[in-house]
Amino acid sequence: MPGGVHENMKAWEPEEDRLIIQLLAELGPRWSKIVKALPGRTISSVRNRWQRIDKGQKLREEGAESKNR
Repeated sequence: MPGGVHENMKAWEPEEDRLIIQLLAELGPRWSKIVKALPGRTISSVRNRWQRIDKGQKLREEGAESKNR
């Protein structure tokens, strides 16, 4: 199943984003521990979501628009 939309895919909730940010601050990039707080998510999906959140934050700091809010 290479990338793209699939039947098990669900949208990210703002609470999940907040939890990722909080747990990353507490634990560091220990994705296997962070993913335990996010049922139905994989290590890869959580790590990738963090990369999108981080990129969006950096773009906003630079004054650019981000499509991931």
